Amino acid sequence: MSARYQNVARVMRTHGTKGEVVVAPLRGLPFCLFEGMTIALTPPSFDVPRWFVLDRIRGQQDSEAIVLLQGVDSIQGASVLVNKTILVARSDIHISDTQFAFEQLIGRSVQDRSGTEIGQITEILESPAHPIWVIFQEGGQELLLPQVDAFVPHIPVAGPISVHVPAGLMADDGSC
Repeated sequence: MSARYQNVARVMRTHGTKGEVVVAPLRGLPFCLFEGMTIALTPPSFDVPRWFVLDRIRGQQDSEAIVLLQGVDSIQGASVLVNKTILVARSDIHISDTQFAFEQLIGRSVQDRSGTEIGQITEILESPAHPIWVIFQEGGQELLLPQVDAFVPHIPVAGPISVHVPAGLMADDGSC
């Protein structure tokens, strides 16, 4: 996928009989769709158009919204969209540098401020307060690091992520 585009949401289910669908942002991202926006659905399929325009968004909450796409006017038309991912031009979305889809962070290398390798992110747990990174360390140990500004001040687009691990969270020998 080109760096010009970003997967931002998923079609979760149909809503009603007039072609509406329920859309939820990918884990870690805010809801960033807007009416009139051009989107693509992935993966592409032969029986469904790839490109759509968002006709209407209603019932928007942080976790989901009801969306009507131009050209989709029945439950049958909407049902083939379920489980598709919504891809948009990066120039159409406005999110901060620290808002990545969780899937984009999996496998990223994490290091302390001095540049010493801590490990790799293997999973991201959702909690009511903030995401928690599961960082796999050499020796098979895991470090649980809350994704808060005090510990993760900046997430670069590429390369290792520099973090501050508070005293006591990781033993001096690098083990948890």
